[in-house]
Amino acid sequence: MKYTKMASGVLAALITLFATLPAQSAVISMVYDQPITGNIDIDVNDDGVFDFSLEVIGSSTINQIILEAYSSSPSNEVSVEGPTGIESGYFRLYSPGEVIGPDVVDTYWNDGAETRTPFNSGTYLFGVSFQADGNSHYAWLQFDFAGGNQLTLTSGAWENVADQGIVAGAIPEPSVYVGGLLGSLLLAGSALRRRKQAA
Repeated sequence: MKYTKMASGVLAALITLFATLPAQSAVISMVYDQPITGNIDIDVNDDGVFDFSLEVIGSSTINQIILEAYSSSPSNEVSVEGPTGIESGYFRLYSPGEVIGPDVVDTYWNDGAETRTPFNSGTYLFGVSFQADGNSHYAWLQFDFAGGNQLTLTSGAWENVADQGIVAGAIPEPSVYVGGLLGSLLLAGSALRRRKQAA
């Protein structure tokens, strides 16, 4: 009985501790799987507010795509190749593992950008910044282009902590805090049972 009460006390203390911890950074994954046959509006974090407008240039064969901040969200931005001139109008293409965010060396932003031509088939990762609850959040969007007019917005992810960067192509994993807590509780319960049986 004594050990059962002690275990209950430990569990209550752990629950209180986790309830008071600050919000943890989390990458929120989004699966779009949206074939693009014309111009579309994109809601990055699925909150009912459009963040970007996507324009497709070409019909039977896509020659270029243009992504711009949605008209009602002028503070949203797209990561571009350079700070000024022609480079400021072209998307920066990211490789998986590169960081998208503030204070990253050689990262520049604009309210819109376009792909360079010719627009060849392949998988493209774009970096974007959008506003949610008055704060800037960073995200990546993945487009797959199979040639012709076969363009698909496949997936993306965004960082739920404001002004914190995100790794391009990052897929969230189960929380280590939850796994660690459950593991600790299982070990504690096993030890208590052994001690009680030995008594």
